[in-house]
Amino acid sequence: MKRSLKQWLMQLELHPNDWQVALIVTDLTKIESPGLVIGFDLDYTLLRLNQDPLGVHQDVLKLHGIEPDIGRLEEAYEKTWEQYMQEGYKYATQDIAYHEGIVMTLNEAGVHGPCEQLAREILTQLEAPGVIGPYPDAHKVLEEYSDAGIPLILVTGRWHDPSEDLRRTGLDKYFQDVFYAGSVGHQKDSIKFWRHVMRDLEIRSQELIVVDDSFPSVCAARQTGAKAFLMERPDSPLSSQASADLCGLAELTLLIKSPTH
Repeated sequence: MKRSLKQWLMQLELHPNDWQVALIVTDLTKIESPGLVIGFDLDYTLLRLNQDPLGVHQDVLKLHGIEPDIGRLEEAYEKTWEQYMQEGYKYATQDIAYHEGIVMTLNEAGVHGPCEQLAREILTQLEAPGVIGPYPDAHKVLEEYSDAGIPLILVTGRWHDPSEDLRRTGLDKYFQDVFYAGSVGHQKDSIKFWRHVMRDLEIRSQELIVVDDSFPSVCAARQTGAKAFLMERPDSPLSSQASADLCGLAELTLLIKSPTH
């Protein structure tokens, strides 16, 4: 008797939550585009912080007897992060950039105390093993696409090489190329970033698919003719006025095949 794919998956004892991911295997073989390349953003698309950065700031400050104005601290953090995204290239390393960013956040929030020391303690906690990790669907879906022979690239707005984080989280094995703002010379909200990627890979815009949680970056990619999808993870610090295309990676194949996208 012929079994349905669902029955076959049940016999393999896959949990029901895994069925959607497993079904991608059949859809991937139907994507008819030999030049197709998929570019994934890194932070809050593939990787997440397992600690709340603002919570870490607050905890360290409280250990030193400092009660910050939470609203002011949050505004300062967002302002500093936005400044890093535009001017992070000024710093020699990511650690220096993040340390200086924390110092600026504390100063902007009106914290009175040894900001340099506080920043070192905050950064130490944020860089502890296990703080940065992949989303539960990241390895599953990336492996499915890789096994299907579709080239994958990383496209991130970080100004410094993300290779160490990729290696520590085991994501490095999936990507044929890594493009980050510092290597390209432009942020992802510039069409120059995406044109550089296409020129380097020697592909046409219609052969590039992008998954990103930054709406300005998605808009810039779309302006070049690429098919770009807005990701909105529930824990992402980025809020968008636009409606997200997906909130998990398992939805991507259906979007790629949809004639309306």
